[in-house]
Amino acid sequence: MEPTLCDLRKHFNRQGWHWPDDEAKLVLSILNALQQSLNTAHGVVPLIANQNFVGVHDLNLPFTPKMAIGTILQPPGGDQLYACIITNTLTADGFVATFNGTVPASGYSLSYILY
Repeated sequence: MEPTLCDLRKHFNRQGWHWPDDEAKLVLSILNALQQSLNTAHGVVPLIANQNFVGVHDLNLPFTPKMAIGTILQPPGGDQLYACIITNTLTADGFVATFNGTVPASGYSLSYILY
Protein backbone atom coordinates (compact mmCIF):
# COMPACT_ATOMS: atom_id res chain seq x y z
CA MET A 1 0.00 0.00 0.00
CA GLU A 2 1.42 3.37 -0.99
CA PRO A 3 1.82 5.97 1.76
CA THR A 4 -0.38 9.06 1.53
CA LEU A 5 0.44 12.67 2.33
CA CYS A 6 -1.61 12.25 5.51
CA ASP A 7 0.45 9.19 6.54
CA LEU A 8 3.67 11.08 5.89
CA ARG A 9 2.49 14.11 7.88
CA LYS A 10 1.46 11.89 10.86
CA HIS A 11 4.83 10.12 10.83
CA PHE A 12 6.85 13.31 10.83
CA ASN A 13 4.60 14.97 13.43
CA ARG A 14 5.24 11.98 15.75
CA GLN A 15 8.95 12.62 15.22
CA GLY A 16 8.48 16.29 16.14
CA TRP A 17 9.20 17.44 12.57
CA HIS A 18 7.11 19.73 10.47
CA TRP A 19 7.44 19.85 6.71
CA PRO A 20 5.60 22.26 4.45
CA ASP A 21 3.14 20.47 2.14
CA ASP A 22 5.14 21.10 -1.03
CA GLU A 23 8.27 19.46 0.44
CA ALA A 24 6.23 16.59 1.88
CA LYS A 25 4.60 16.02 -1.53
CA LEU A 26 8.03 15.88 -3.16
CA VAL A 27 9.27 13.31 -0.63
CA LEU A 28 6.06 11.31 -1.07
CA SER A 29 6.46 11.23 -4.87
CA ILE A 30 10.07 10.04 -4.48
CA LEU A 31 8.99 7.31 -2.04
CA ASN A 32 6.24 6.14 -4.40
CA ALA A 33 8.66 6.07 -7.36
CA LEU A 34 11.15 4.03 -5.32
CA GLN A 35 8.45 1.60 -4.24
CA GLN A 36 7.40 1.05 -7.86
CA SER A 37 10.99 0.57 -9.02
CA LEU A 38 11.60 -2.08 -6.34
CA ASN A 39 9.21 -4.58 -7.93
CA THR A 40 11.12 -7.84 -8.09
CA ALA A 41 10.36 -11.52 -8.21
CA HIS A 42 12.68 -14.49 -7.87
CA GLY A 43 12.54 -18.23 -7.79
CA VAL A 44 14.16 -21.58 -8.53
CA VAL A 45 12.80 -24.05 -11.07
CA PRO A 46 14.01 -27.68 -11.12
CA LEU A 47 15.16 -28.81 -14.57
CA ILE A 48 14.61 -32.15 -16.25
CA ALA A 49 17.30 -34.18 -18.05
CA ASN A 50 17.45 -33.56 -21.82
CA GLN A 51 15.86 -30.09 -21.58
CA ASN A 52 17.49 -27.25 -23.52
CA PHE A 53 14.90 -24.64 -22.53
CA VAL A 54 12.26 -24.09 -19.86
CA GLY A 55 9.06 -22.07 -19.75
CA VAL A 56 8.24 -20.53 -16.39
CA HIS A 57 4.52 -19.66 -16.20
CA ASP A 58 1.68 -18.79 -13.83
CA LEU A 59 3.74 -16.25 -11.86
CA ASN A 60 0.85 -13.73 -11.77
CA LEU A 61 3.20 -10.85 -10.93
CA PRO A 62 1.74 -7.45 -10.02
CA PHE A 63 4.15 -5.89 -12.56
CA THR A 64 5.62 -6.64 -15.99
CA PRO A 65 9.37 -7.24 -15.68
CA LYS A 66 11.69 -5.26 -17.91
CA MET A 67 14.87 -7.13 -16.99
CA ALA A 68 15.76 -10.66 -15.95
CA ILE A 69 18.79 -12.56 -14.71
CA GLY A 70 18.94 -16.33 -14.82
CA THR A 71 21.63 -18.82 -13.88
CA ILE A 72 21.73 -22.58 -13.79
CA LEU A 73 22.61 -24.19 -10.49
CA GLN A 74 24.51 -27.43 -11.08
CA PRO A 75 25.14 -30.41 -8.85
CA PRO A 76 28.73 -31.02 -7.64
CA GLY A 77 30.83 -32.22 -10.56
CA GLY A 78 28.06 -31.40 -13.04
CA ASP A 79 28.46 -29.78 -16.45
CA GLN A 80 28.46 -25.98 -16.62
CA LEU A 81 25.38 -24.68 -18.38
CA TYR A 82 24.31 -21.10 -19.01
CA ALA A 83 20.80 -19.70 -19.27
CA CYS A 84 19.55 -16.97 -21.57
CA ILE A 85 16.14 -15.47 -20.78
CA ILE A 86 14.40 -14.52 -24.00
CA THR A 87 13.52 -10.83 -23.67
CA ASN A 88 10.32 -10.77 -25.71
CA THR A 89 8.88 -13.56 -23.53
CA LEU A 90 8.97 -11.51 -20.30
CA THR A 91 5.42 -10.97 -19.05
CA ALA A 92 3.66 -10.72 -15.70
CA ASP A 93 2.82 -14.40 -16.21
CA GLY A 94 6.37 -15.68 -16.78
CA PHE A 95 9.18 -16.13 -19.33
CA VAL A 96 11.16 -18.63 -21.41
CA ALA A 97 14.85 -19.40 -20.84
CA THR A 98 17.11 -21.31 -23.22
CA PHE A 99 20.38 -23.06 -22.34
CA ASN A 100 23.73 -23.38 -24.10
CA GLY A 101 23.34 -27.17 -24.00
CA THR A 102 21.07 -29.93 -22.83
CA VAL A 103 20.58 -30.67 -19.16
CA PRO A 104 22.54 -33.93 -18.76
CA ALA A 105 20.86 -35.32 -15.63
CA SER A 106 18.67 -34.47 -12.65
CA GLY A 107 19.95 -32.13 -9.95
CA TYR A 108 20.06 -28.97 -12.10
CA SER A 109 17.80 -25.95 -11.56
CA LEU A 110 17.24 -22.48 -12.98
CA SER A 111 17.53 -19.62 -10.48
CA TYR A 112 16.08 -16.29 -11.63
CA ILE A 113 15.33 -12.74 -10.60
CA LEU A 114 12.94 -10.50 -12.50
CA TYR A 115 12.74 -6.75 -12.12
